[in-house]
Amino acid sequence: MAVYSLIGLPVAVRSLNKKGVHVINGKVVDYEFTGPVLEEVLSSGCDVKTVPTSGLYKGVPVSAVPLFDYTGELVGAIGVVADMIITELGEEFNLLDLFKGHPDIVHHVKECLKKILNDRASL
Repeated sequence: MAVYSLIGLPVAVRSLNKKGVHVINGKVVDYEFTGPVLEEVLSSGCDVKTVPTSGLYKGVPVSAVPLFDYTGELVGAIGVVADMIITELGEEFNLLDLFKGHPDIVHHVKECLKKILNDRASL
C-alpha cells in the first residue's frame, strides 16, 4: 500500500515462495496474485520493463524489480503498471487505446500523469 500511495498506479508484489497482492485504486483486489512479469523477475533476479503478451496486463506496459533482503538474497518482486509510459512515451499517447480492456485503470493513470506533467512543468 505504501508504494501505491507513493505513485498512485496499480501495484503488484509477491514473495519468492508465495503469491502476492495486487493493489488497484487503493484497494487490495487479489491476495493470490502473480503474473508473467513478476515470475520473470523472480526467475532472473533482474529488472524487467516490458509489455506482457499474457496475463492480466497483456498489452499494457509494466515494470517490475526484484526485492532483496539485507544479505542480498532474492526474496520477492514488485511491479507497477505504466512506468514505461511515463518515462519513455511522455505525453504523446492515447490512454484509451493503450488500456482498452482495462478501463478501470484509465482514470487513475490520467490523474497520475497530470500530476507528473505539472510537476515537470514547474521545475
